[in-house]
Order: sequence, then C-alpha cells, then structure tokens
Amino acid sequence: MRILEVVSSRVHSGAAAPALALARALAGRGHEVTFACLPGGGLERAAGEADLALDLSLALPRGAEVWAYLSDARRLRVLVAGRGLEIVHVHRSSEHTSAFLAFRRTRPAPLVRTWHRSEPPAGFARWLLGRADAVVTPSAPVHAALGGLGPRACLVRGGVGLEVFRPDVSSDAVRERHGLAGKIVVGTISRLKRGRRLESFLGAAAALAPVRPDLAFAVVGAGELAEALRARARGLGITGRLVFLDDPNESFVERAACIDIGVQLAAGSDASARAGMELAALGRPVIALERGALAGLVEHGVTGCLVKAPHFSSIAQCISPLVEDPAKRAAMGAAARARAEELFDIRRVAAEHEALFEELRDRAAGARGAP
Repeated sequence: MRILEVVSSRVHSGAAAPALALARALAGRGHEVTFACLPGGGLERAAGEADLALDLSLALPRGAEVWAYLSDARRLRVLVAGRGLEIVHVHRSSEHTSAFLAFRRTRPAPLVRTWHRSEPPAGFARWLLGRADAVVTPSAPVHAALGGLGPRACLVRGGVGLEVFRPDVSSDAVRERHGLAGKIVVGTISRLKRGRRLESFLGAAAALAPVRPDLAFAVVGAGELAEALRARARGLGITGRLVFLDDPNESFVERAACIDIGVQLAAGSDASARAGMELAALGRPVIALERGALAGLVEHGVTGCLVKAPHFSSIAQCISPLVEDPAKRAAMGAAARARAEELFDIRRVAAEHEALFEELRDRAAGARGAP
C-alpha cells in the first residue's frame, strides 16, 4: 500500500514518536510510506535516518490560520493524486482539519485519525473525529472515552521497537558522564510539564536518599518545568543525587537504559504509556500509577508494582524491596521484557494498522466501483 502519515510536529516526542515508529514498521512490512512533518527539528532528522520518504511542504498550522489550512488542503490533494496514495493517516487536529477540507466532497483515499489524548474529545474535535473513516485509539481507556463513535473507533494498543529498546543496550558512557557509574538508578521518562506528577517522584527520591546512599535518581526528558523541578530538588536537598538527562545530543535509548527501576506516573502525551513500554522492553521493572493506560502496563508483583495514588511514600515503599533484592529486580526486569515481547511490539501495531488500512482501502474501492 501507499500510505501517507502526517503529524504536525518538529520534535520527536508526544504523538510524533508513535507516528514515526508506526511509519517505520509499516515500511518494514513492504509498504510505501510518505512521512509528512514540520521541518527543522529532531523529528525530521529521525525520519530521515529511518530512510522514509519525507514531505516537508505542509504548513501544518496549530492556530486559527485559515489560509494555511486551505493551502495545506490544496497541497494534500496534489500529494495524494501525484503519489497515488491509498491511505491518509493523521495524528493531530491540525492535519485532520486540512485533510477534511481537502476531501470533503470527494475522498480519493480513506482518512484515518489516531486520537493521542487521554481525555475525550469535545466540540469541534469530536465533530472532526466523526468525519474520519476510522479513529484509532492507542489504549483501552481512550477507546472507552470514544465510545460514542461506535464501530468507527478501532482499538490498536501502542507498542515500541523491541529491536531498539533491548536489555543489552549499554548505558556505560552516559552513566560515566553524569556520575551514575556504580549506582542503582531510579528514574522516570517524561516531558517536564504539568500533569506528569513529577513532584511525587522527587518526593520519593527525597524519602529514600538519606537511607540509601547507593541510589541515584534520574529524570529523562526536557520541558518547560525543568527549572522549577531543579528548584524543587534543591529545596528537598537531593540536588547531588538527582540528574536530569536532557541532552538531545546523547542517545535517548542509552539515557533510558541508565534507569534500573522505572517510575511512571502519567500516560504521556500520546496516551499509551509509551515511556513505560520502553522501560519494560529494556528489561526494567516499572512502578506505575494504577490509572488509565498505565494500569495495563504492569502486572503487579510480576513485572513491577502498581500504586493506587501518586503519594511519594507509596512509591518509595515499592522501590525499597527492588533495591534491597537484586535477584528480585532482575527477575521482574526479565518478566517485563517477556511481557513487552508479548504485548508491546511495534510490529504487532503495524500489522493491526495494515489490516485496518486494507479493509478501508478495499471498502472504498468497492464503493467507487458500485453502480
């Protein structure tokens, strides 16, 4: 199939990360995938490294720029016709709006939208979803929130590249640079923004630091709350024990691999708990909040621990036994990897999207050929 994946981002995070992972996996299955994004950022660079056909001609506006949407609509019509595209898959409302305008009268290819948010859509966003041929949801809680869309909503649980996130990934160089060599690292992967419950992670670190000198703590990610979180760490007296692994010039996978025990308290911008899946694929036990997509991430007592509330004392109580018992930590990590291989493989995600796309393509072809 000839597939267009469109995401209005220039950074390789949030909805853009699973969009690119899916594009790579679909290309790996033999499909011709064109990847459209904003130029000049890490996402363009990562897509280029994946040897995907890139299209950087769309404005992909995020505000009320009417002419930009209309311009993108014209460009999409040319792109679909010129490349004979059979599926248009959009990931945010910006490109969905342009695609709807492009094909509101005649639809040369089925339009698929993935809803990468934990909260249910409202107003225009919900109306727009109703104009897609299918709406993909990346987790069961998100799928339930879109129940009003009926059969148009399709659950395809998220996944990660198991060949990229592997237990044998070395983090030695990153550990050495940041003073983590020889330490047991408790860490979290997160965009540093409101709603990620990072204060609870810092609180757990502050509770454990005085009694566990062998521990270090790491936050893998960047964002607008970086300085506020550093100030909070100073106030808690853990500055010397906490590192922010936010250098984009360092391998993200190697930064993530520094973590020995993961703590994930929010599902993230793509609503699939992707960071937790990455840690599981790396073979790390994960402590997660029993809420939303995170609830399905961990098998309690087997691959990690689920906490019912993001209270620092509950998190610290889950961390302590894993620190004290290396064999238990290793066994949980191995079980987490096995669970990732069973449930979180991006190749399974690609196969399910492929089946959906083929059904939509064939249905559209049948409709065009009907008298």
